[in-house]
Amino acid sequence: MSIDRRKRQKKLAKKKAKRKAVLSSKNKKVSFSDRISRSQAIIIARNSPINRCFVRKSIFPEGIGTAIVSRQMPT
Repeated sequence: MSIDRRKRQKKLAKKKAKRKAVLSSKNKKVSFSDRISRSQAIIIARNSPINRCFVRKSIFPEGIGTAIVSRQMPT
C-alpha cells in the first residue's frame, strides 16, 4: 500500500505543478507599466495629452471637491 500512496502523491504533485504553470501563463499579461520603469512611466504620463477631466459642479461654491483627470497613454 505504501508504494501506491507514493505513486499517488507523486502524481498529485505533478498535476498540481502543471495546473500552477498553466494558471501562471494565463495570468501573465504584459502591460505598458511592466515594460518600463516607474520613473519612465511618470515622465511619459506627464507629457501625454489629457483624455478626460471630471469635476463636480459644486466644487466652486463649496470651495473643495474632487477632480479626476485621465491621460491617453501610448500602447
